[in-house]
Amino acid sequence: MKNILILIMLFVSIGTEAQQKVSIIEILANKEEFDHKDVKIKGFFDNTEKEGRAIYLSKEDCINKIWKNAIFIYASKTTLEKLGITEEWISGYVEITGYFALNWKGSYDNFSGGLMDIKKITIIEPIKR
Repeated sequence: MKNILILIMLFVSIGTEAQQKVSIIEILANKEEFDHKDVKIKGFFDNTEKEGRAIYLSKEDCINKIWKNAIFIYASKTTLEKLGITEEWISGYVEITGYFALNWKGSYDNFSGGLMDIKKITIIEPIKR
């Protein structure tokens, strides 16, 4: 019984460490360190077009299309709707959890990596149509 409890505690601790809460700045500065890891980040999420759906360091970076300060979001419209992002939701600040991949840079390789296997999106400050 004691061995089973130790194994359960080990798996629980591995699960919580696997998802790192980091800033976009940390990822941009140390992409290789976060490559192929689950991360939780906050930023400005642009949902206006499929080819440019991304999470930016700031609203200003989104407006000015500074793609190197953004991480491309690999999620279908259906997936986003399941996570609470509907067509009426244009953009806003969110906290998003997913799997970071350095070499998946979105449309035309414009972005600084990609976030896939999106598990959760928490809307912090929405902008609606």
